[in-house]
Amino acid sequence: MFQSLITAFETLQKNFDYIFFDMGAGATNWSLDLLTSIDEIFVISTTEPTSVTDANSMMKYIHLRDENKKFYLVVNRAFTNEEGKETAIRLKNTMLKFLSKEITILGSLPEDPSVRKAVIDQVPFSILFPNSPVTLTLIEMVKKFVNAQLEEVYAPVQSDSFLKKLKNIFSKGRG
Repeated sequence: MFQSLITAFETLQKNFDYIFFDMGAGATNWSLDLLTSIDEIFVISTTEPTSVTDANSMMKYIHLRDENKKFYLVVNRAFTNEEGKETAIRLKNTMLKFLSKEITILGSLPEDPSVRKAVIDQVPFSILFPNSPVTLTLIEMVKKFVNAQLEEVYAPVQSDSFLKKLKNIFSKGRG
């Protein structure tokens, strides 16, 4: 099963520039190992205090394992643009104050009934509602992220660095 997983990731890595893992809130040693094998972390938080606390905790745990990990923050389901900005700035300032860690704010996605409808219809909202406020905002965030990637000057990441890290995680404890 492990070899099948690695083979699948190798195939994906050849065909896609980005692979996203959707990890729930909460941390186990295994999930933290997996997260530290990933090149960049997108943290999604709503404006609710419990979600902000969970996001902050996860960034802290990951940062303590890998200080060089890069974080991107998206605030989801903001009722107003101002509410989303305030939440993002609060998370950013907390990371700076307590861990001296800079995070990149990509923006906030508005609360949008088209998302609920798309979930019910089991179709991505960006396909079902290409002109909805949430889709248009998401497109702008993606552009911001990709443009930032193109502007950065750093040593190229080894194409197999993620897979090497992942193999190392799964081989722990094996004889």
